[in-house]
Amino acid sequence: MPRSDVIRVLVVDDDARVRRALHDLIQASGGMEVVATAGDLGAALAADERAGPAVALVDVQLPDRADGIEVVRSLTRRGRPVVATSVSASVRNDALAAGAFCFVEKSPDDQRLLSVLRHSAERRLDE
Repeated sequence: MPRSDVIRVLVVDDDARVRRALHDLIQASGGMEVVATAGDLGAALAADERAGPAVALVDVQLPDRADGIEVVRSLTRRGRPVVATSVSASVRNDALAAGAFCFVEKSPDDQRLLSVLRHSAERRLDE
């Protein structure tokens, strides 16, 4: 896949091990690359500004849940499609109300997550 066709992804999660695992998964998937990672609201907004990703994968349950929702809201306002995620589906409605393109509960199904990221980025390009 030519470099220009590579989907640029921002990963936001407060757990460094999860950020690393998602980074490795996305990088190995082919056709996508992680251009930035962040662990909190401020770092996420700065990384978005600096890296200009095509799509953001955001863990809605940052240490301060309001920050996770604000990351979704802020990135969406900037025109960034956001795939919201969490270990609990209880935050699904809040994430979607904040503007997330979709919500994916964290699970061992890596292929589903990768598919949703691709679809979210492609939808943005079609608009």
